[in-house]
Amino acid sequence: MNAKSILCPIDFSPASMAALRLAVEEAKLRNARLDLLHVWEPGLEYTGEESPPIPFAAEFPRQRIESDLASLPIDLPAEQIRTHATAGDTRHDIVETAKQLGSELVVMGTHAHHGLSHWIIGSVCEDVLRRCTCPVLICRGPEKPDQ
Repeated sequence: MNAKSILCPIDFSPASMAALRLAVEEAKLRNARLDLLHVWEPGLEYTGEESPPIPFAAEFPRQRIESDLASLPIDLPAEQIRTHATAGDTRHDIVETAKQLGSELVVMGTHAHHGLSHWIIGSVCEDVLRRCTCPVLICRGPEKPDQ
């Protein structure tokens, strides 16, 4: 295995799970490592993959996040997958992690929110696209029934 890296930010939303499926396929095609990243934003309580974060967490739950990332069903050998958990600004941490790992591709999901501020893609995706030094593949999440 070479040192190629595909970075896939995961927030456990349906959009990030769709991106994960694409990232796995890219990792297989490129014979690359799959780097999973969850960015915990201070001030939000991490509640696990089934629930949205709630306000006012006091402590970064790194072990719990890494455990949730490691438990995702991924069709790759375990030695081909690495998990990363950071506490900070999502936009910044995705770009910096891609640089640090030398990622050749970032695969991320977008929630495709509506409205002027999210006209084409989500604001996090837009910022990563503008600032990332490697290619970024944006995957739209599954459509909601009311769309």
